[in-house]
Amino acid sequence: MGVGESVTESIGAAGGSVQLTGQQGASSGVDFQITVPPGMLQGEIQVRITETTNAPPADFVDYSPIYAVEPGDVSSQFPIRLTVPFGGNDGAIPRTLAIYAAADPEGPFERVSDSYINAGFLQGSIQHFGAFFAGAPRTEADAACP
Repeated sequence: MGVGESVTESIGAAGGSVQLTGQQGASSGVDFQITVPPGMLQGEIQVRITETTNAPPADFVDYSPIYAVEPGDVSSQFPIRLTVPFGGNDGAIPRTLAIYAAADPEGPFERVSDSYINAGFLQGSIQHFGAFFAGAPRTEADAACP
């Protein structure tokens, strides 16, 4: 779980990025980042990223906190790029590790279809703001994991 740290920045028609180091970024050396493409927004909006204190979904092994990107009603026909830092206690990286997305931090979460691992962080693209985390579906072998 995160510690509730957040950052707010303006993004307009020219596009741009917002990033949050948070506790996961401080330990992994990679910030959570969202990149809005030019032309997606008609005017300037305040984009807020929060490393939430929400517990991860019970059916996942989490590798990052849940990040909320607001305002929640922002969507796009253009890909919005995500970078999600991750870390694990045992050093193993499961093949099913991916970015999972939901409309809000309560879920339900679905895999970001083009999510991939890139040198210690995950990248992918989305069509809307919402909630995101790095995780892998819990298996029988993970049943004893808290």
